[in-house]
Amino acid sequence: MIAGARDRPLHEAAAINRVDIILLLLGPGQPNWADTMDAEGRTPVHSAAVAGALDALFLCLSCGGDPNRGDVRGWTPLHFAAYGGHLSVAELLIKASPFDPRHVLTRGGRGRSRRTPLELALEQGHAELLELLRPRGEVIRAARSGDVATAIRAGGMIHERDQYGWTALHVAASKGRVDAVMELVERGAEVDVEDNDGYTPLRCAMEFGHTELALLLVGCGARAGLKNLLKAKDSSTGVGAAAKALKSFAAAVSAAVMEIGVGGDVKMTGMETAMKVSAGII
Repeated sequence: MIAGARDRPLHEAAAINRVDIILLLLGPGQPNWADTMDAEGRTPVHSAAVAGALDALFLCLSCGGDPNRGDVRGWTPLHFAAYGGHLSVAELLIKASPFDPRHVLTRGGRGRSRRTPLELALEQGHAELLELLRPRGEVIRAARSGDVATAIRAGGMIHERDQYGWTALHVAASKGRVDAVMELVERGAEVDVEDNDGYTPLRCAMEFGHTELALLLVGCGARAGLKNLLKAKDSSTGVGAAAKALKSFAAAVSAAVMEIGVGGDVKMTGMETAMKVSAGII
């Protein structure tokens, strides 16, 4: 519904945080104008977000206002809150949304690029909003099958964990994604980070059979000692799986040593070589 001259008072009341007027306009027996749009496609929720009018915003949302409606340029109320630096308003909009609105992009065209709320906050120098507006779980999702570099550039956090304590590096290692692992390590991901059960990315790579990736992680500084590989909490099944993985890993290390040579001695067993790699001897 497009707001006519008669309906604009609700937008104006929201913009100046006049809860009393909003209650009159949206009270019992009155039409529900909470999602009425003006000529720019903006609702009273937009008006409250632009002005940082927290009380008015709460009331408009309580009366059925949509926290995620985009205007003619695709700007949602959260885009306006981010642009204006209104932290409390942004927090309320995120809580009121049925999905994560931090990923929504504005529309492009006519020299305008598509932007997230985080990018708008950055452009305007609102450092206090950055932590709130960073996308959650984007890098972990990208580590499974997407573009890790793009997710990081969009503000994703490489050290974020899921409910199991897995980081993006655990995920990438378990999937055998060399490109993602290298991107994460180069960006500062901790190679020996442990999940809730004590698993490191190296152990994930080994148990999923990605021995070449395991070698890569060791080359990046991951500890490959027995104590590190066999210390998962599930001792009944974890040790057996880790021992099997370690045997495979040792064979891969031995093959690599045979190919390139280490100190002129290629007669070491794979296990001996793996342990020397772990100890930093070779």
